[in-house]
Amino acid sequence: MTAMTVDVERDSLFWFTWNGAFPAIHSLFRSDLDGGGVTLLGSSDNVVLDIELDRANQQMFWIDAKLPDGLADHSIRQVTLAGSDALELLHVIDGKPINDGHLAVDRSSDRVFWITNNRAIRRANLDGSEIQDLVMVEGDSTVLGDIALDLAAGKMYWSATYGGIVTFPAGVIHRANLDGTDVESVVSVDQAAIGAFAIDFSGSVGREILPEPAAASLGPAYPNPARNSTTISYSLARSATVTLTIYDVLGREVETVVAGHRSVGDHASGFDAGGLPSGIYLYRLQADGFSSTRMLTIVR
Repeated sequence: MTAMTVDVERDSLFWFTWNGAFPAIHSLFRSDLDGGGVTLLGSSDNVVLDIELDRANQQMFWIDAKLPDGLADHSIRQVTLAGSDALELLHVIDGKPINDGHLAVDRSSDRVFWITNNRAIRRANLDGSEIQDLVMVEGDSTVLGDIALDLAAGKMYWSATYGGIVTFPAGVIHRANLDGTDVESVVSVDQAAIGAFAIDFSGSVGREILPEPAAASLGPAYPNPARNSTTISYSLARSATVTLTIYDVLGREVETVVAGHRSVGDHASGFDAGGLPSGIYLYRLQADGFSSTRMLTIVR
């Protein structure tokens, strides 16, 4: 499973699966919230990385990447929730690869926002015109995470980890106007990375954010795509026996990166990919009943 979203109003789950082959086939499914009524809605030849719902207009947007050409060749597509043929809204080939799949859509102005691996936040019209770099974040070791919009306030939020995945010196949630001006920091957590986050519009603000994770999670590899080495981050809600393993697309084990007991908190492990050929690989974290798998691309 590469991307998932929930439509509570219509009692629906939507998700993409990957068939594990290369070239990849990603299939879009819908089900009820209890898992019943699973329906295949469509498929994509590209690697689907994130989904965004437009509930009011019964539409879905997703961002995907063409492989093995690298994530610098990517598209943003639109489809109805009933599963019509996907419409390509935006196709970008400019050497600025997308991140591990993060986008947000503003239907009030018909614009889409997304994050690139070179630490930029970009915006374009949904017809593919007027591509803009709104924010460029400094620091070669900085990793941008998620992005979310507060349209009522005219703000966008994004997460960033400064100083690199390995040391986690500071995780920060930033805020700016939708045109990228007036950048400010609203949350800062020492010795912790911040990846995905969500905005609660119910009116409750000022909740304390604790650096200790509430649940185990497997983070993105950085860099991804990688040439010679990459770093894989993960978090543990309690101490556990951990294995972190690399597989090829046929499910064959390539290397065990971590095998042993790890304490509660955030961790990062380096992986030397210098001896591997170009292609798509999977990395899987298993920790006392928890299991999660993500994708890693090696390019030469």
